[in-house]
Amino acid sequence: MDRPVIMMGGKVALGILLDEDIPALLNIYNDRNVTRYLRFPGGVQYLENEKEFLNRVALSRDKELFFAIVNNGYKEFMGVASLNDIDWRNGHAYVAYSIGKNYWGKGYTTEAVRLIVEYSFCFLNLRKLRSSVLRPNIASIRVLEKNGFSLCGTFERHSYAPGHGYVDELLFEFFNEDHKF
Repeated sequence: MDRPVIMMGGKVALGILLDEDIPALLNIYNDRNVTRYLRFPGGVQYLENEKEFLNRVALSRDKELFFAIVNNGYKEFMGVASLNDIDWRNGHAYVAYSIGKNYWGKGYTTEAVRLIVEYSFCFLNLRKLRSSVLRPNIASIRVLEKNGFSLCGTFERHSYAPGHGYVDELLFEFFNEDHKF
């Protein structure tokens, strides 16, 4: 199936998640390097988990939107970006993202987050985005900062990160009026 594309950048695009993405999702979410700084780093994902996930995504558009991060040829699945806990009344949402480790350090995640910011502000008319990152995840902190997010708080020794113990969770926010497209 051809993948419908929602937003296109210079290196990557945000598209619809497809059933064909399930094997790649399994690889990403079972890679300890990728999950090290996620909320449940020891989690193991099975085929049924990912099928359930795709079904839930299709039914939960009012509270969360998930996008495939793909190369600009739209064929190569690279990861996932999402808007979670969308609060339409107050105009804000939580931004999350994960990308396969073979795509790290090439600017793909930074561009994917830029696209989700643009989509959120220009097409959904949200007024604020928020995200959080565990302190040791320097690359993810840079992704948010490059996209205009500002540090707004810290939960001290809040989350467990393998190899680091309990670490600070850094809270970031970005207001629509701070960015012009």
